[in-house]
This record gives sequence, structure tokens and C-alpha cells, in this order.
Amino acid sequence: MEYLLTPKGVPIPESLDFSRYEIAAILGLKRTGGVYSGKSYVDLKQALLSMVTSSRKSKGVFCYLEKGEKRWVHDVFHLYERVVFVGERLPDGTVTKKNLIYFGDWYLRSLNTWYLKPLDFAYWKCLRSDIARRMYEYSINFAVSNPMYVLVVEGSACPRNSCVASKS
Repeated sequence: MEYLLTPKGVPIPESLDFSRYEIAAILGLKRTGGVYSGKSYVDLKQALLSMVTSSRKSKGVFCYLEKGEKRWVHDVFHLYERVVFVGERLPDGTVTKKNLIYFGDWYLRSLNTWYLKPLDFAYWKCLRSDIARRMYEYSINFAVSNPMYVLVVEGSACPRNSCVASKS
């Protein structure tokens, strides 16, 4: 979802519209005859629903600005509050013509203050091992709070055999 937000800039809206086709393409899911299978769409729907039900516990990990002052979050919350698929009813009773995902308040505040840096998805995709990808996911937000930090992944990464991520 962060990948879809990156071109939009800040402030990030409370919800994002998306297509499951778009997500399948971003993830590089296999297509048969130029189309994604019904199973791919069902799996994506289940994954999105799982993300909504997953909670995070923050002990000073998430941060936001309030009146120019950093506030650290100590709470249990959801990154995504709700997902609504095409044809389902919205809280106001209207039927949606788009898939929508609603961001949790703490997550949205952290994204809008740029405390959380969205992943460089092209870089993430070039990492070949799951360990390298997880290290990058974990460390990228550490780099935001520590401007002297640079992550260098040697050997396991990109076709050119070296990827570098730093605070930008």
C-alpha cells in the first residue's frame, strides 16, 4: 500500500483507492494468458483482510508531530482500520465503486510527519533473499531517525551485485 502512496505525497488521505489488478502487477504475481487467476484475486482479498485484523504494539516506535513537538506512540493499534471492496456498502450507506483501504490514525500521523519512510519498492524487489528484504524493511525507518545511518547490502542483492539505501 505504501508503494501506491509514494507518488501522492503528503498529506496522505485517510483512505486510498486501489485495484486488485494493480496490486497483483506490483507484486509480480503470475498471469496466465495475460490475466490473473481468480485465485490470485481471492488470495489478495484474504491478505488485505488479514492486514486489517493485524495489530501493532508500539512502545515509542511510531511518532507524530503535534504543535511542532514530537510525540511518541505507546499503544496497540492497526495500521489499516478497514478495507472495503467494490460493491460493498460504506458507513454512509452508499455502495462503493472502488476498492478502498482506510489507514489507522497512528500510522497515518506517522506517515504524514515523514517519521515513517515508505519503502523503495524497486530496491526491495531487487533484493534476492528474504533475510535481505526483512533487514531492509526493518532498517529503513531506523535510517529516518538516524541521519548518519546507511544500509549497504553486499552480494545478496541486485543484479549489479550491490544495492545501497540511505536517507533521502
